Amino acid sequence: AAAQVALAVLLVHGASLLIASARAVQQVHLGFRPDSTLTVRFNLPEATLRNRSARETLLRRLVADVGQLPGVTAAGLVNALPLQRGRQDLAMAVEGRPFKADGTDPLADYRVVSQGYFAAMGIPVVRGRLFTDDEADARFTPLVISQGLARELFPDGSDPVGQRLRFGPAAPWMPIVGVVAD
Repeated sequence: AAAQVALAVLLVHGASLLIASARAVQQVHLGFRPDSTLTVRFNLPEATLRNRSARETLLRRLVADVGQLPGVTAAGLVNALPLQRGRQDLAMAVEGRPFKADGTDPLADYRVVSQGYFAAMGIPVVRGRLFTDDEADARFTPLVISQGLARELFPDGSDPVGQRLRFGPAAPWMPIVGVVAD
């Protein structure tokens, strides 16, 4: 009987810890607004994927049409949702700093997004500005980075806006136009 009481007390204590942990996890700020946000995943036809102009036209029309639906306050595109792995490259460097190529170059999980993404996810700009869809082309890609990446890349506290990054030694330099909350 004593063993059963001890086991029951242990189980009740474990259950209360589990409930407290679940409540604590629900209070964690994710950095984006998950409530009243709808996501849709789709695959484009192969022919559309290969033709950049057709792909951009289709995606812009899709975002514009979704943005006109009743109740929609913002619409945007992203290649990987928050809390899913995005794309990581082996090397990232700030202009003026050489690639180390020894495995210690910074890594960043990055996303390709449209201009409406940050508004749709409720991610505020803390420095600089957001880009417009018309700014990006094959030669020029403006970047918006998180506060966490800004702290990692610029530990001296210098302003990242106006600096340039590239992913890989042969990649083009891309200007940082803004910093958003983590």
